[in-house]
Amino acid sequence: MATFVLCDGAFGGAWAWREVEKELIKQGHVVFSLTLAGLGDRNHLLTPDINLETHITDVVNTILFEDLNNIYLVGHSYGGGVIIGAADQLLNRISKLIFFDALILEDTQSINDLYSESFVKQTKEIVQSKGEGFRLPKPDSGPIYNTDHPFKTFEQKIKLMNKAELRQIPRAFINCTQKSSHPVLEPINQFAEKAKQKNGNTLKFPPDIMRIGKNRLN
Repeated sequence: MATFVLCDGAFGGAWAWREVEKELIKQGHVVFSLTLAGLGDRNHLLTPDINLETHITDVVNTILFEDLNNIYLVGHSYGGGVIIGAADQLLNRISKLIFFDALILEDTQSINDLYSESFVKQTKEIVQSKGEGFRLPKPDSGPIYNTDHPFKTFEQKIKLMNKAELRQIPRAFINCTQKSSHPVLEPINQFAEKAKQKNGNTLKFPPDIMRIGKNRLN
């Protein structure tokens, strides 16, 4: 039996893990699916002040207040950056970091740093024109439960205090076989390729098997 903490990507929430959660519980595991501040059922908390550190604290506090140990910490897409920050603060509680088609941040990097200047500029223009200057509107074609995302979470650079120890935590990268040319997926696909080159292979699952029940364009 293992303890899983599941962190979704941009626009999403705990609802995205429903089917995965059911399967893990059926197998005897303990599962905590998180909704980060300002998203999903917590969208009423969305303010201009929410940043990456806010979301890292969401994960850290869940682990501390539930007194969780030996954790398989899972992050999808944007959530990959969040779980790196949480693991940096809770090194002794994490058994493995699992990046499910996720972004991976290094010290002093932001999510925006992983994308081209043109893509970031275009995104900022959308935030200014349609998101009151602080929120990125949810994609029109995404799941109905998607909500707007606080843009500061993409701008803030992560600060890692235990870089050497963090690298000692075992990692896995789950790469969905569904491919897309959408620019938001470019760095994710690059991380998958790096994992393949380093480890000889990546874990590949069609999205319907993972049954995350959401669009990959998170």
